[in-house]
Amino acid sequence: MKKLCCVLLTFSLLFMLAGCSNSSPEPPKKPSPKEVVASFLDCLKNGDFAQVADYVEDPSSIEEAFADGEDSNIPALARDLFSKLTYANAAESIDGDNAEVKIDITTVAFGDIMQSVFMEAMTAVFSNMTSEEPEDEDFEAAIEKMVADKIKAADAPMNTSNATFSLKKIDSAWKISMDENDEELLNALFGGMNDFLEGFDDSDMSDAFGDMFNGFDEEE
Repeated sequence: MKKLCCVLLTFSLLFMLAGCSNSSPEPPKKPSPKEVVASFLDCLKNGDFAQVADYVEDPSSIEEAFADGEDSNIPALARDLFSKLTYANAAESIDGDNAEVKIDITTVAFGDIMQSVFMEAMTAVFSNMTSEEPEDEDFEAAIEKMVADKIKAADAPMNTSNATFSLKKIDSAWKISMDENDEELLNALFGGMNDFLEGFDDSDMSDAFGDMFNGFDEEE
């Protein structure tokens, strides 16, 4: 009797194994629009700009924006800027091969930092108008260091905005459509930078900046 039970058990196990081997594995589930946006933002936060390009419809736009040029500090500044990025409250809506993801993004208030740097630089130049005009390279290096220091500061100002990502399904995978004219999204990603630029254009700051350098010419 015991031998018969062992034989039956062996056949049962073989039957189960045969059934498992014949079953087709399920294809991996494609990331949802919300998951694609989360992965995109995670890559930004980690400074993995090459991987960021995998989530957008036009990878060249990302590759060009964060290219490591010989004289460019943009990638380093961007890594510092996005290192403090967080996001929450993602909500997606899908309509066929198009989707939208609304999400709250918090990052360094780059617009506020640029305004602060601008005012400090303007003050410094005005206070040295009787001195020799600084070399362009030295002035640019000083500005870049000032920006980097303010971004890295523990008490750096933060900005929270609600952004909308547009996505398209391409070859069964969701891709983010990045548009350089999408000011709302870019403003959220870059911490109010567009707000600063609009304020710069609409105020007397741009005129003051021009007058600041005209002062050097008058002293010569």
